[in-house]
Amino acid sequence: ISMRGSSNILIYINGRPANLSADENESILEQYPASVIKDVELITNPSARFDAEGVGGIINLVLKEERMRGLNAQLNLSAGTGNKYAGGTNVNLRRKNWNFFGGYTYQYTELWEQNDSYRENFFPGTSPFVEQDFGTENFNQSHLLRTGAEYFFGTQSSARVFAGLNARSRDRSRTYFIYNLQSPDLTDSTYQRQLDEDQTRISYDAGASFSWRNDNGHRLDASLSFSAESQERVEYFNQQFFNEVMDEVESKFLYQIYGRPLSGYQFIAELDYQQALTGSVMMEAGVKSTLRHDGRSQDFSQLNLATNVYEDVVLNGIPISNSFVYDQHMHAAYLILRNYDGKLNYLAGLRAEATRTTSWQDYGL
Repeated sequence: ISMRGSSNILIYINGRPANLSADENESILEQYPASVIKDVELITNPSARFDAEGVGGIINLVLKEERMRGLNAQLNLSAGTGNKYAGGTNVNLRRKNWNFFGGYTYQYTELWEQNDSYRENFFPGTSPFVEQDFGTENFNQSHLLRTGAEYFFGTQSSARVFAGLNARSRDRSRTYFIYNLQSPDLTDSTYQRQLDEDQTRISYDAGASFSWRNDNGHRLDASLSFSAESQERVEYFNQQFFNEVMDEVESKFLYQIYGRPLSGYQFIAELDYQQALTGSVMMEAGVKSTLRHDGRSQDFSQLNLATNVYEDVVLNGIPISNSFVYDQHMHAAYLILRNYDGKLNYLAGLRAEATRTTSWQDYGL
């Protein structure tokens, strides 16, 4: 995912950052089906109000939160070829100054992939040609639950609380066939490698906000939010080796396990104030603090055929399993002046940001 040629972008959900790094963009966006999204905002030139790390742009997903009076409900069902199904509902209840809203969405998709490759090697001591093909089956499902309540102080001010939960799982199966060739028509050896993957990921968020404004162009917004996620992802590999006459060489049998657990959380406190200085000039100021924690590991183990016990994979005497922990504390303040009078439009901003990051990587854990 990129914007104007840059992949250094941030994903926002209802105006709050949702990702720690660009490699998470796809997994974040696939959580939200089209039925729960009200608007998709593309911020190609972020002002001083936004975090400095989103230099390439920001994609902000605005989720549906109905405020209509009375009891209202919306039901969505969809189906597609290749076993793709989705269904969900959005509900709100508005009584006097109170509004209660919520929604639930379920998605199930199956994806298939076929890959074929042919490679020629020029290094001595290796088979001159390698042919590989594999087929993959993916079975994905997710549950998205959102709820909240809002109280209105008159027509221009309100306080709200919200919470959300998203649970996803993926089962993946892939079979590799790898042929080492002495010539395009002469097989040297063959590998058959079977991959089975189990992945579960759960994330949740909760928060509260307050919004006040008056008829003189003054506006105050304050919010607190907390989000966290965890993942269990394990890949199981079963590899067989066959010689040039397709007899299995049992001494080269491999059974390996590759785990990638992760966990993280994010806390955001934000205060923004806006004031109309003249008819077309607006001043905006605010402060924001963000605390982030991200921890992830890679765990490699292989079956010892002699002892029938799984052992750590070792390279040059060092286990290659590792864990990585990243913490970030960011505090910022900003000031913006903008004018949109139709003749001369400008936006000028100043931002002060202090960021402290710490990281630690352990090997052989």
